[in-house]
Amino acid sequence: MTVTPTARRRAQRPLGAVPRPVPACQDARAREWLNDWDTFWVVLDHPDLPLTNNRAERALRHWVIARRIGDGTRNAQGSRVFATLASVIETCRQRGHSPWTLIAEVMRERRQGRPAPILPPAAA
Repeated sequence: MTVTPTARRRAQRPLGAVPRPVPACQDARAREWLNDWDTFWVVLDHPDLPLTNNRAERALRHWVIARRIGDGTRNAQGSRVFATLASVIETCRQRGHSPWTLIAEVMRERRQGRPAPILPPAAA
């Protein structure tokens, strides 16, 4: 049986030796997982929920590509506007409504000082 160099080093370590410290990024990831531990099991209580967020990731993929091609935005406000528009457009598409009709209606209402309309419900 061949012993690897790593296994040899570990075997030569004295008993009770202190292992090397955990890198900060791994420590942060572990804390994040522990803080969100309950959310990992929500699907057991709600079997109608998807096990992954692949659908959401696929919906956002072309927006991420567009942002990279367009070289991003120039400031925080531009980033918020881009993210908001992407969210509204994708939500309308998934609910079977025209995003452009909603955006035009929002602009019309806001120009007249009225509150923006809410997103339409899913089409039947």
